[in-house]
Amino acid sequence: YQFSYQIKEWTEVLTNLKKTKEEISRLKEENLQLQSQINQLREIAQENQFLRKQLNLSQSLEKKLVLAQVVGSQIENFNQVIFINKGKKAGIKKNQPVIIAGNILIGQIIESFDSFSKVLLINSPQSKINVMIQDKTSEPIQGILKGSSDFRLILDLIPQGKKLKENQI
Repeated sequence: YQFSYQIKEWTEVLTNLKKTKEEISRLKEENLQLQSQINQLREIAQENQFLRKQLNLSQSLEKKLVLAQVVGSQIENFNQVIFINKGKKAGIKKNQPVIIAGNILIGQIIESFDSFSKVLLINSPQSKINVMIQDKTSEPIQGILKGSSDFRLILDLIPQGKKLKENQI
């Protein structure tokens, strides 16, 4: 009886040990996943801080979006300009960013009047924007996105030695 009781206890100990090892393995995997999420959140926070700095937004300053419609366009001195139907009366000011649905930057206010504003599009030669290219596998790369006379975008001033991968942008 004593011997079978000891075997039963050892069996329970071994079973518990196996369960403990499995639990440790599962917790290690979960820990790796959580560390990955923490790194992603840090990267997002860094990107957010960079973008706020580029757009001159403070952490506590909340900007309201103003919906506007394009009411005209023209090309002046090789720069592509659009006019929107909102101006100073709606709170529009010079140097504010102009975005479209999906938070896509398309330009910047260059002049604001009472009821309309002039927007310089990002593909205009006079347009220059600090950018940061980042993905999950490499360190962020900073550069300048410039417009060109044929209204294309050029990524310039990438630090020497930095390589961009296809489809990274």
